[in-house]
Amino acid sequence: MAKDILGIINREAKKQKINIDITPDMYDVPLKDLGIDSFTSLNIIVTIEQELGVRVPDEELDKIKTIRNLIEEFEKLLNK
Repeated sequence: MAKDILGIINREAKKQKINIDITPDMYDVPLKDLGIDSFTSLNIIVTIEQELGVRVPDEELDKIKTIRNLIEEFEKLLNK
């Protein structure tokens, strides 16, 4: 599942003209340090929500600071 989410993140980052290819060794790097601002982060989250059919609760959005946070939040939602 993490691989699928990572694929969506990389695809959406490229759409936003962010020239990165996120790999597992980058999971704990803050999103902003990867060039992913809050607008792009929100776009990525919305796309993942649509593709996976889940919704991140608003109160959890502020907790997503890294790729690992993003992947773990969606894995948690999918395992409910």
